[in-house]
Amino acid sequence: MSCFDKQLYNLMQKDSKEVISRHLLLIYQINAIVSECLNEGKESHYLVGSRFLRMNYEIFCRSEKESVHLITGPEAGVFKTLGDALILKHEVRELIEAKVFDTEVNKSLQELHFEGYKLWGCFHVHPGYGIAATGPSSIDMELIDKFEAGKYKTVSAIFSRDGFIRFLAPFPFKIHIYGKGVRKINEELYCLVKVSEIPE
Repeated sequence: MSCFDKQLYNLMQKDSKEVISRHLLLIYQINAIVSECLNEGKESHYLVGSRFLRMNYEIFCRSEKESVHLITGPEAGVFKTLGDALILKHEVRELIEAKVFDTEVNKSLQELHFEGYKLWGCFHVHPGYGIAATGPSSIDMELIDKFEAGKYKTVSAIFSRDGFIRFLAPFPFKIHIYGKGVRKINEELYCLVKVSEIPE
């Protein structure tokens, strides 16, 4: 038996329960770090229903002005469900711009945390029609960066006035849509088929 083995044996005999407890805690911490490293860069999976997308679109279309919704919902396994919209008070709400009060966002985030929910997304509408209208603005990118800096792993969705939807995030993601009435164009672009019509 080596000198190291003898020391370890004596230590374990002296207070074996405490040593085992410390080692288990260390193993748990190492596993958590390894898991975080392995999951870094992997796709985040978001599940959203066609009815929920249409509901948000219809709310957006009630006004010609832009607006922003924060999105939450349950988490099941690898899926984050985009299924509940928080309608916010806006600091600026014009035809081509929408900004929400920081205090309003912070209040909503606190409420979500208190109720056991997480922020999964941010939906808003742009003026204009077609796919081009779903391109992100500098204000959109600033909001995405704010959420990212706050450790909120959110996906954004930008709606056009004729039902095109672009999903975007600063990390790999995959959108899973259930229900009918939404046509997939590519991994980021979709359209509400009863509103927009694109070639097959």
